[in-house]
Amino acid sequence: MSRYVSKLVDSLSDDSMGMGGMGMGPTKGTTNNVNYNNDSNQRFVLRPCPADPNLTLIHPRGYPVDAPPLYTVMISSDKVSLYRGYINPAGLIGTTSTSSVSHSAALTVHNQKIPMKMNQLSLSFSFQWPPAGTLKWKADQLTGSSLELSDGSGRKLAKLKSSSGMMGSGEKGFEINVACDEQFLNLIILSGLAAKVGTKKNNEAASEVIQAIVGS
Repeated sequence: MSRYVSKLVDSLSDDSMGMGGMGMGPTKGTTNNVNYNNDSNQRFVLRPCPADPNLTLIHPRGYPVDAPPLYTVMISSDKVSLYRGYINPAGLIGTTSTSSVSHSAALTVHNQKIPMKMNQLSLSFSFQWPPAGTLKWKADQLTGSSLELSDGSGRKLAKLKSSSGMMGSGEKGFEINVACDEQFLNLIILSGLAAKVGTKKNNEAASEVIQAIVGS
């Protein structure tokens, strides 16, 4: 198992060597003082924790499920908690809470609060991140079940694929299409999970309304 830890540390170190500025690495294009490298594709898979079905593990693609995770996720009905490595209080990166009443979500990443607003018409979640401006998670128009993260110029930065996607064995996972530092990667992962939970709650609420109308 130690070779997977070493491999993970090496991969993160390699990414850090190429980082320029806050949140992004060297590159081909620049938007809002943030450099994007479209060739820097990273893949992460979401898997149920073998020891606890209430937890989700996030590994770099290609890692076995028993390898140390990059992240551990705990999801309740309206709250998401993201931890570095295995779940432990010292490794807490951030949390989210969603509200179907106000159609919003609140992120707390490294003690920084970031509000997310949901647009019910476009089924999107938008938030502000100073180095990149306005970022938005929106349902993929082709699949409807996957979510895509774009910046203000429409550049696709990441995707959160559902199990029906074409990611290897069909596992859920993130596709990161930009070179990013650890802080920005944490934000992408946490905001994507918040958008997924918020979208699910909104769909469930809409379904209940339809059933109530049909049944009345």
